[in-house]
Amino acid sequence: MPKPILLRSIWRRYGDISFRNRLHIAGRLWTMPWGRVLDAFPQGKRVVDIGCGHGLLINVLQMQFGHERSFLGNDWSETKIDIARTSRRDRMEFRVAHVGEELPEADIYTIIDVLYLVPFPQQHELLHQVYQRLPSGGFLVLKEMDTRPVWKFRYMQLQELLSVRILKITKGKAFFYAGVEHYVSTLNGLGFEVGVYRIDEGFLHPHVLYVCRKP
Repeated sequence: MPKPILLRSIWRRYGDISFRNRLHIAGRLWTMPWGRVLDAFPQGKRVVDIGCGHGLLINVLQMQFGHERSFLGNDWSETKIDIARTSRRDRMEFRVAHVGEELPEADIYTIIDVLYLVPFPQQHELLHQVYQRLPSGGFLVLKEMDTRPVWKFRYMQLQELLSVRILKITKGKAFFYAGVEHYVSTLNGLGFEVGVYRIDEGFLHPHVLYVCRKP
């Protein structure tokens, strides 16, 4: 995990936003294994984060690699994009975009804890579009929750129910969870070379990272 002082620096980047949104950002900062994501992150000059939410991943990446790369965050929530823009720094951009729209060019696409809100046929379409848009040697960095161990999965389900159905912090009408086997099979079927990283040790959520290279 990045040093606490770096996480606090990112938290302070956000401008005049509500206490509820600031609390959500703080919780996300401290429950995500950012350091393990950074350790596995590939090389590339242009990063596009699909479903960027409040822009936390882009802020973490910009703080780590800002002088080397440019970053674009896309999300279908205008509210979240407005919040993300309050954190904007050099070489960072945030735009409203919807699943199915043509993706901008990138060396690396990231999809972090997004697919579980997208029906499986649309998940496949999005992943196929990413594969088609990537250059040879480009990467998709995908993170989703696993369905194992069961106790972590059930805890995560309860938290997402609270976030989506009750607090309505995250947009979504249903959940579409799948395990490691499903994503490896899907990604291999599209043509990706897939590395799987279990990054949940010491965390309550069953985080799994997939680093996928287009040959």
